Order: sequence, then structure tokens, then C-alpha cells
Amino acid sequence: REIIEKKDNFSAFVIDAALLFESELYGYCNKTIVVCADKDIRLKRIMQRDSITQEEALLRINAQENEQYYLSKGDIVIENNGGEISLAGLF
Repeated sequence: REIIEKKDNFSAFVIDAALLFESELYGYCNKTIVVCADKDIRLKRIMQRDSITQEEALLRINAQENEQYYLSKGDIVIENNGGEISLAGLF
């Protein structure tokens, strides 16, 4: 937040924050990008990334707001149901 408020020679910032909408940083954003994926894909990715059980991964997913919450707040929505290559192809 301190860097953003200084604005030293920067015309734009990118904030990568999982809890952006729940944080104070949301107020600094002119545009927001939401990246979403189907629940079963997110579940598999969390389990693989963090080496946790399905039950633990479901607890994490269920602790978050529902998908509609994020979709309604994003200015741009990117669906990430494919692999890294298909997502990279968007850019």
C-alpha cells in the first residue's frame, strides 16, 4: 500500500492478491481481473500444489466466498479450466 500511495514514476500497478475484494487494496483498483475454474479442477490443483487431502482442499474452497461473488466484482473474467498452455494463449 505504501508503494502505491507514493506513485514514484509509476503509471500503473498490478496487485496479485487472493483476498483482494476482502482487503483494503480493492479500493486502489481501477480494473479487476478474476480468474476462475470449475470446482473439481480447483480441488485437484489445490491437492496437487499443497500435497493435501481432498477433505482439506474442500475446507479451503468452502471457506471462500462462492464463485458468483467474485464474478460479480471482476471487470474482466478469465476462465482457467485448461492447462497453463491454454491460459498463456490468451496473452
